[in-house]
Amino acid sequence: MGNIEKVLIFGSTGRVGNCLLRLLVSEFQVSVLVRTPSKVPETMKSKVNVIQGDVTNAEEVEKAVEGHDAVIYTIGPPRRLFARSTTTSDGTRYVLKAMEKHNAQKLIVLNIPHRWQQGTFNHTLLKTITPYGDQGTQMEVLRADKSISWVAIGTPTIKYEDTVNPTYMVDLHKDPGVNEATTGELADFMLKILKSDEEFAKYHRGLVGISSRPKTKWF
Repeated sequence: MGNIEKVLIFGSTGRVGNCLLRLLVSEFQVSVLVRTPSKVPETMKSKVNVIQGDVTNAEEVEKAVEGHDAVIYTIGPPRRLFARSTTTSDGTRYVLKAMEKHNAQKLIVLNIPHRWQQGTFNHTLLKTITPYGDQGTQMEVLRADKSISWVAIGTPTIKYEDTVNPTYMVDLHKDPGVNEATTGELADFMLKILKSDEEFAKYHRGLVGISSRPKTKWF
């Protein structure tokens, strides 16, 4: 895929995106697209290129993606029951189109686990009563695209800690252990596949489950 030098993050002011931002600035030229630049931590403002814009604006997304080698998308749905939104899938659609136009190489997306995808009972339930159904739509958008190399990453529960268990687990299309991972572990895995074409290829166009540790066996 070639050397990755310039990385654009969508969702850098969220907890996963912020943790990822702090990891990336020492190894890449990092840009962030944010609606409110004042939300970028003061300690980061001198280290990143801050672009003011909205992921729901296709033109602003296209301008932001230009000149970058890779994009990381950590924007999720609103955290309110019954809150319906298409921001996650719409933004992903705009990002894919912009990446194709500007020949960006890698897309890494934060999503939800395999068992919540279309066709399952949980997916139908989530679409009905929670905002997380749009992340299922996001996967449909990703899989329909044939031009961009992407990896989606998810865990049922995100523990908002920067700690990283050195033996955290990853697997394609399932949760390999407990139903949770830390922000630090999610960010660490994103960094690994961003830096390594070989690692990225293992999960190419797949949904990766991440778990902090194995499940406890009671019997």
